[in-house]
Amino acid sequence: SLYLPEKIVPMLPPAATAMLGLGLRESSPALSFAVAIDENGCAELKEMTLSTVRVTRLDYEGAEALFDREPFRTMLDLTARFRAMRKAAGAVMIQLPEVKIKADPERQTVSVRPLAMNRVRETVANAMLAAGSAAARFAVRENLAMPFAVQPEPEMTERPDDLCGMYALRKSCQVSTLSALPGRHAGLGLEPYVRVTSPLRRAEDLLAHLQLRRFLKKEAPLSFDEIDARLRLIDAQGATLRKLERQANEYWILVYLATHPGWQGDAIPVARQDDRTTWLIPELAFEFKNRFNGKFPLGEPRRAVLTGCDPAALSVQFRIQTP
Repeated sequence: SLYLPEKIVPMLPPAATAMLGLGLRESSPALSFAVAIDENGCAELKEMTLSTVRVTRLDYEGAEALFDREPFRTMLDLTARFRAMRKAAGAVMIQLPEVKIKADPERQTVSVRPLAMNRVRETVANAMLAAGSAAARFAVRENLAMPFAVQPEPEMTERPDDLCGMYALRKSCQVSTLSALPGRHAGLGLEPYVRVTSPLRRAEDLLAHLQLRRFLKKEAPLSFDEIDARLRLIDAQGATLRKLERQANEYWILVYLATHPGWQGDAIPVARQDDRTTWLIPELAFEFKNRFNGKFPLGEPRRAVLTGCDPAALSVQFRIQTP
């Protein structure tokens, strides 16, 4: 699926999503995983079955109160153990600012809302990763070709926890790719790993479900060559969609700024190359570069004042205030 600030273009026909989307009807068909996380934090697939489930749809804020009682408190502890295992395995734990951009072209409005990492988002993210880790290890044991996600080690060996360090670490990471053969996903600290939690919006997840369903029904699985041929197409299309999403987000941030003349906010210098400094505006999750004679220390916030913005030309100018 293509996620743009102004709309969502679904991967599947809308009728299929309405029929299969969890919680959109009283009950939903699903592929359910029972995953155990051991004392070392490793995820093991204990059961996998075609199922029918009842789902109550909640947003992250609405789910927050659930985590003060069981079984969600235990889930919080288990996924924290799984996260600790990934961190010990060298996972790249980057926490840079994120925002949710919503655009309404008809009303000519744009909103930008910061997204904070909380215990609910952290738990959900690690539960999904645990399911993918367990499914991938199961596939290796059964010699099933799968759309394994692999990523080389980042160029940086350090794992900094400050903003500038995490920005540099992200820059040193290569894009993950898909392979019919298992391998290490360095960024996640997992080997092997396969995405299995979003079959209605990601093609590789849907392909993984197809393979797992064939296994459950005792049908002949797709061969390594068949999986590999499909992955070449999926990888190429995925790269195109990611680029479109980045470009759309940048454009609508510029539209937001253009409709707020004189905007001011904190900007943090996070990197410097020659005479160009890269600045990050946390409340917009927006980066810009400028040539500035002053040598501000990296990581030290400064006030940035908008002096010009042209969304059509993808250009923006800020004045950095000096003490």
